[in-house]
Amino acid sequence: MRRSLFYNFHDIRCSRAACFSLCFFCVAGALVGGAYAEPVPPHPAVPRVYREGLFTVFHAERDAELARRVAAWLTDTAEAMQPVLPTGTDPVNIVLAPDINVFMAFARSWRAGQVVGMAMPEKGWIVLMSPRDRSAGSDIRATAVHELVHVLLARNTREYYLPRWLNEGVCMLVAGEYAIASPITVGRMFLENRIIPYHDLDFAFLNPGEEMVFNDAYAQALSMTRFLKRKLGGDRFWLVVRKTEEMAFADALSRFGGLTVLEFWDAYRRSLWLVALIGVLASGSLFAPVALLSLVAWWRIRRRNRSILDRWEEEERNDLEDRKRGLPPIMTWEEAVNDPDSYIPGIDDEED
Repeated sequence: MRRSLFYNFHDIRCSRAACFSLCFFCVAGALVGGAYAEPVPPHPAVPRVYREGLFTVFHAERDAELARRVAAWLTDTAEAMQPVLPTGTDPVNIVLAPDINVFMAFARSWRAGQVVGMAMPEKGWIVLMSPRDRSAGSDIRATAVHELVHVLLARNTREYYLPRWLNEGVCMLVAGEYAIASPITVGRMFLENRIIPYHDLDFAFLNPGEEMVFNDAYAQALSMTRFLKRKLGGDRFWLVVRKTEEMAFADALSRFGGLTVLEFWDAYRRSLWLVALIGVLASGSLFAPVALLSLVAWWRIRRRNRSILDRWEEEERNDLEDRKRGLPPIMTWEEAVNDPDSYIPGIDDEED
């Protein structure tokens, strides 16, 4: 049973080699890569083979029609992504697991129900759970496309240059999984102070046992990716992504996107109040009035804090000018102690 709202409505995936604990992938990958004319089924339950171009789908007999559809979806996606993420000439192999037991034979490092699709991008392998074992409304096409994009990113970028959040965000963006980061979802995260700091975001994908953080990480990754694409425009966005084959994301963003990571993160955080407002208005629930009041309170606090910071900066500039002119300090010790905005080490610490 799936245990959170995210699991009820969205697909969870794993994007890295850690998703697989089965060594046969290395063997099967070598066999298929070295003798592609005679692909070797990786499991007795998927003896049938359907091939379309570079795509080979291993499936059970009863899933023959679904195998054809999966191959067609991936072929269309690969053609559409060719200008920005070329497929290359290496084959892509898909296992269409006929039941949950076969799927879990590949997903041994996960608990049943945690994932419905996974990829081993560097080897060109994808494993999909059968629709028979997925929750109602679950979109196997989106899962298949998502996992294919992991493979395409592995072939066109370097894992240690491309942040995990952007890797997942690009996959969700191409797959059209926009509901994962709806304004309501991100708005709640913002108002409940659940936005994950940038330097912690990649680590949030590594422990799916912490489901709230894990779910939030996916939603925030897609939200940030969509924001970055809107800010840079499509051409510059994909150029930055592709350049992570040669350099770190921070360098690619600065050189080809005209932004530092800090500038991007600050701009994204500033945009969240509008996202939260849209989410509040769209929710149409009892949560809306409380959230709207929270948003108003946040805005007032932000304005007050900004006013204080601006005043401090102005005072520092004036103080610096006075010092250059040889004038005495702008504030005496007694005045500093009585200033409500001053922090006095030791005194204020004791009061706290």
